[in-house]
Amino acid sequence: MITGGSAVNRLTLRVSLVYFAYFFYLGINTPFFTLWVDSRGFAAWAATLGAAALVARTAGQPALSYLAERTGRRMMLIVAAVVAMAATGLLALSTSYLFVLGLIILAGFFAGPVLPLTDALTLSGRGVNYGHARLWGSLGYAIANVLGGMVIDHFKASSVIWLEVLGLVMLVVVSIALPRRTPQSGATRQMDTGAENKDLGKLLVAPITW
Repeated sequence: MITGGSAVNRLTLRVSLVYFAYFFYLGINTPFFTLWVDSRGFAAWAATLGAAALVARTAGQPALSYLAERTGRRMMLIVAAVVAMAATGLLALSTSYLFVLGLIILAGFFAGPVLPLTDALTLSGRGVNYGHARLWGSLGYAIANVLGGMVIDHFKASSVIWLEVLGLVMLVVVSIALPRRTPQSGATRQMDTGAENKDLGKLLVAPITW
């Protein structure tokens, strides 16, 4: 579906794979993670664990996005994917509720910013087809739903974590494959240069933000 050897086409392909991997992870986590929680005897705490993950994802987005402006979006995307993968994998070894809670918060905090960081990379690239790239996220989610249901039906709920890890491993690999610099338009470069980090404080206290 993607032809040509230009830098823009290669960037579109690589970003498409990032969306695919991330939404594959979400396609397992969103419908099936509660099955794993129940299998580990934490059914009574399912709502608390789910809420903790949601809050962590929400908090991680502005925090890591701010750091990404200093370290680079690609580098922060790689770090986020690696930490989320490690925290999710450790869940397979967990038996304590507090340990599970801590790992879920850690994984959520770093997994949450992946989508806005990827969107920023996509939209900053000159000529990159956002709709085409984002379509592969929907495909990854749908494949994860179907494949995940089949695998979990055969191998039981313990496989949920390893399917999530599979998605995050793919995310790490394709994030590393992203170019260090993306082809940007003059308007985008001007916008990035003019956006000073000191304006973050003004943004946080602005009434329209709240």
